[in-house]
Amino acid sequence: MWLRCLHHQHHLDIALNWAEERLQCRTLHSEALGVSSLIAIDASQLNKARAWSELSLRDNPLLTEALLASATVALSDRDAPLAKKHVQQILERHPDSGRAWSALGFAQMLELDINAARSSLEKATQFMPEHIGTWHGLGWACLLAKDYAAAQRAFEAALERDRNFGETYGGLAVIAAMQGQRDVAEDHLRRAIGLDNKGMSAQYARALLDGILSDDRSILRFARQLMNGRIDLNDTK
Repeated sequence: MWLRCLHHQHHLDIALNWAEERLQCRTLHSEALGVSSLIAIDASQLNKARAWSELSLRDNPLLTEALLASATVALSDRDAPLAKKHVQQILERHPDSGRAWSALGFAQMLELDINAARSSLEKATQFMPEHIGTWHGLGWACLLAKDYAAAQRAFEAALERDRNFGETYGGLAVIAAMQGQRDVAEDHLRRAIGLDNKGMSAQYARALLDGILSDDRSILRFARQLMNGRIDLNDTK
């Protein structure tokens, strides 16, 4: 309970140090270890999250936090089937878990199951409306389905919650570029690069504006690279 309180108050370093101390003394039981694994995810310590979630799930295979942590690690490994397995176990018992729906949506995006991803991410935004990354994922799912109006709404929803994410402006630039609105796209792109000059959506928009991506096949290949966190502008044919 103490770990959960620290997590919800965003005291991640304090929580992790507390967990580490008790783990070294072998006084951290499996449920607490599972909670710690999700805290490690939110602290961007994937190796810790991987080890702790695995240990926790050996003793308690249905612990929500450990399953979420393990699913997130699986997504980072591009293992969509494993991620889906874990989140579906959560959703069977907690159908209102926004984090689980979001993870499921991103796993489906990895498989380019766009319609399913869109449905899952829409549910995630209902249960977790303040999570910017989920709005981004929904925007990309709508964009890949060529529902530009819905994609616009998703990225604008992200913008309403935080105006300082480069990926939001990059997504808006992509939408404008795909609709031939070059001036609008360039304006969004300038904002995106100003906030994050290595943003993946900004690279996508630049490739569209420069004509590197010109047909559905090349765009789909580029989208697959984007979902895998790897951009290669020489491999879009």
